[in-house]
Amino acid sequence: MFFNFPFRKTLSVILILPLAMPAYISAITYVGIFEDSNIIDIRNIYGAIFLISFVLYPYVYLLARSSFLEQSKEVFENSEMLSATYFKIFTKISLPLARPSIALGVTLATLDALADYGTVEFLGVPTFTTGIFRVWFGMEDTISAAQMASVF
Repeated sequence: MFFNFPFRKTLSVILILPLAMPAYISAITYVGIFEDSNIIDIRNIYGAIFLISFVLYPYVYLLARSSFLEQSKEVFENSEMLSATYFKIFTKISLPLARPSIALGVTLATLDALADYGTVEFLGVPTFTTGIFRVWFGMEDTISAAQMASVF
């Protein structure tokens, strides 16, 4: 509603593309690109956070975008007539209306990140998920692994 610019639809499609690639494939790609350059060390917790966030942000984007598109234009027009700025309209009206959708997207992304084993294992980052597998296969204790998995 507020911004019309060239290639808006193309950008919308491009922002969804990371969802098409699994996180562990992204990890393999980024390690292949940056491992020999010594510029960026991607094999740590910050690299894992970056990669998983990059792959999973489309969950939040898609839900937030649909929520913003469904909002009533009359409310915004009335706010403009009452001389509200675009920033105030966004922070006081638009964002609170979209908050449930954004929270749902963040929840979906968080649950998917918790279940992501391949990326953090490939990057060598110790996480809760890799801990479950270490207990299960390393210590051969399926009961403790099941108890750890049932925490979430």
